[in-house]
Amino acid sequence: MDFKNLKQKALELKDKAVKLTNDTLDKTITWIYNSSLSIKNQTEFDSFILKSANTTYKTSEWVEKEAIRRISIIYWDYGNAEFRKFLIWLPVLLAKWFSDWLSLKILDTNNTEINKEIYEQYETPSLFLYENKELKKIVQWMENINKVVKTLNLDINKTIDQL
Repeated sequence: MDFKNLKQKALELKDKAVKLTNDTLDKTITWIYNSSLSIKNQTEFDSFILKSANTTYKTSEWVEKEAIRRISIIYWDYGNAEFRKFLIWLPVLLAKWFSDWLSLKILDTNNTEINKEIYEQYETPSLFLYENKELKKIVQWMENINKVVKTLNLDINKTIDQL
């Protein structure tokens, strides 16, 4: 096999890999949009915010303590090219949130069924952290969200509070 044929074969394989990658990302975006990871309507949005209500529990010594609950919403345009890149890091982010007992959902900027006036005043992407049914922290811009995702610290609450 000469070098021209080898180069042609390599280019064909590269084009095929790029096409498969794009097809996979398109299917992943569709899956996310149709899954419980995505907020689809106002009722689902309101019930998700209510999940951030603090609760009380009793310890083994029967002492009543308050459990602080936090939830996060990522406000992002699903059609954005940066969102496609972010999908690679989404499993890492979900694992960190799960390990810290946090809930995470994604809100599409193009979703017309939800009152988004709170969110529309901020840059996309933005991460909104709710605690006890109130907005506690807003992490704006991709570089700050990447800091949360790529840090080796598994304590997400501490990482977000430091931003």
